[in-house]
Amino acid sequence: MLKKHLLSNKGSTLVLVIITLSVLGLLGTTIISAAVVGFKTKISERNVKTALYLSEAGLEEAYAEIGKVVENALTASNQYVEAELDGFIEEERLKIFEDPTYNSPYLNDDDTVNEQAIKDKLQEWFNDRYASYINSSLFSALSSKVSSNNFRVVDDAVNFSRPTITVYDVDASEEENKRLPFPVDASALFIGNRTNDRYKITLNSTFNHKGVLKELKVRFEIAIPDYNAPYYVKREWAELEENVLWTKAITTDKDLFVKSTNTTINGDVFAYGTRPSIVTDTRSYGGIVVGHDSMPGNITIHGDIATNSYVHTNTSNSQLIIQGNVFCDSLLIEEDTDNSRISITGSVHTRDDLELNGRLSHINIAGNYYGFSDGSAYARSHDNSSSIIINSPDIGEVDSVTGNLKSMLKITGDAYLGGTAYIPVESGYYQTGESVSVKGNYRAYFDPLNPSPSGERPEEFKSPFEFKSFPPLYLVNEFYSPDTEKPLLAKDKGQYFQYFNEDFPGQLTLGGNGIDIGGVRFSTGAYINNGEIFPSHQLIEDFLILGQKHDLFKNQVDKMNDPTERGSGPVHINHRFKFETDVLPSQEDKDRKEIALVNTGSQPIRILGDGVINHSPSDPYTLQLSKFKGVILTKGDVHISGEVDFWGTIIAEGDIYIEDNHRKSLNYDEAFIRRKVYETPALKEQFKKNGAPVKFLVESTAGVDDVNSYIKYENIIRTYWYKIR
Repeated sequence: MLKKHLLSNKGSTLVLVIITLSVLGLLGTTIISAAVVGFKTKISERNVKTALYLSEAGLEEAYAEIGKVVENALTASNQYVEAELDGFIEEERLKIFEDPTYNSPYLNDDDTVNEQAIKDKLQEWFNDRYASYINSSLFSALSSKVSSNNFRVVDDAVNFSRPTITVYDVDASEEENKRLPFPVDASALFIGNRTNDRYKITLNSTFNHKGVLKELKVRFEIAIPDYNAPYYVKREWAELEENVLWTKAITTDKDLFVKSTNTTINGDVFAYGTRPSIVTDTRSYGGIVVGHDSMPGNITIHGDIATNSYVHTNTSNSQLIIQGNVFCDSLLIEEDTDNSRISITGSVHTRDDLELNGRLSHINIAGNYYGFSDGSAYARSHDNSSSIIINSPDIGEVDSVTGNLKSMLKITGDAYLGGTAYIPVESGYYQTGESVSVKGNYRAYFDPLNPSPSGERPEEFKSPFEFKSFPPLYLVNEFYSPDTEKPLLAKDKGQYFQYFNEDFPGQLTLGGNGIDIGGVRFSTGAYINNGEIFPSHQLIEDFLILGQKHDLFKNQVDKMNDPTERGSGPVHINHRFKFETDVLPSQEDKDRKEIALVNTGSQPIRILGDGVINHSPSDPYTLQLSKFKGVILTKGDVHISGEVDFWGTIIAEGDIYIEDNHRKSLNYDEAFIRRKVYETPALKEQFKKNGAPVKFLVESTAGVDDVNSYIKYENIIRTYWYKIR
């Protein structure tokens, strides 16, 4: 029975079904469990990503806030540059106007704008404003947004929360988190996006989404962009025919008198000068006179000076410094004066003499001396024979207290001595053989030489000489010749002078080290140098140089150095200006301190600076101005007193007087002169016999066309993500 049941197949299908269902149930459970786990994993990953994205969203919003601050900084900086540039060039010109020693880096020598310097200045202004704005605004803007929890909900369907933002300041505990602002000094800022010169700030953002906390930290670096707003440099050019009257600081047909102890002239000076018809005292000569009416003068001239008359100090304690070349009839320190000085850095050209006559006085010439007038027997005129004359009674003497020479003549460069000295006699003048003459040495011509000298000597100087009466003196005149007249020429008298010193040592005054001439290239007669007498020295090539200097002198003095003049001269002011109509400055001109003034009458023009009371306030020819520019022309005299700073030119047919002891600075300003003449038709039309047309700058300015400029922010703001948790 049991066997029967065991061998029966009845119910096996059920078992198979149950087993199958069990396997399927187990498999289904496994699949369901896996699906649930996968689902939960996906939810978790999504929460992590959501937390990360929401945390990052806070930093993106901070980036946007930084962008706003940068945009505002750019706008403010561009506007600041535009405002600073407005009037900047005129302010630079004003600085030069008020301080002639100021050298503006933004203006070239021709008064045009230096474009590279302006470009650098624009960037400096931009840097300064941009850095200042970022430093003062960025941290506070971010901090304000944090404190007010003003970060938006990114997606309220996902999460209503806001990210938590931390903005690190300069006192952060970790070095990497510290805020680093721009340097305060704009000059320390680099131009361009340089990593070592950026504003650096660190922000931390955290977000908790369904229990998932994510933290991000980012370092923002803000660079300074190049200033790229379009700017312009404007230049306005004009054209005028050249006129020689525009080329000097001072021009006068008569004389320049300096009785002021604190005057500087920056520019060339021309004073044609007056010469007395009867000379009783060399002080009566005009030209350039330093010290006048018993008042001392002290003046420095940075430029060349030219006069047909004298350049001389007329009173004690006077000083003339010339940083340029000199062209004059004679250059001298007058007799009976003490403590006077003449110092010249350039070369001196005289038609007549160079004289040192005062006590405790010095003449120092750093350049060459050209006494170009020939002093041979054919040059009979004593005032056209160039020599050096020393009448100082203390020449070469040493001060026992200071150890310095009391009076001294020093020529550092070469000397060309074309003439010789003359002795005044009743019948006129007696020509000596000395190209350098010291007071009292004319005694050499009183006595005959030793007929039996110890040294070698030409036979004609051993024979007797013919002497002649030149009342009140009796002087050597000819070689002895029983058959014919054989007059002594200047060179012969120079030898006579030298032999006299050999025959009678100690009788002549040689001046010791008080006469120091660097090198004598040409000398018609004998000359004294460092206590010794040297013979005449003449070479044809050096003689030709004297002719060249004579022609140069005529060009500088007779032609006023006018390249258009083809005649023999002399050229005077009325040859170049008509003086037809008065031109008076308007009130606007006075307010701008830019004067055009023409006086066709004889009434003097008075320039009154600070420290001087104007007793004629209604006088149109009286200018109560201390600092101003001007083109001034007059047929009369000009008086300058008080403290004055002047730029332009002063041109007078009369005398020019520089008075009192207030400081004065008179400056040649070519650019202003041309511009003022161009802008003033009534002035322009009166100039005549002009030269070639010359283009010149009327105005040079700089400005900004448009302060709105496009800059990519990704080139300014850099982000560095360096911590994710």
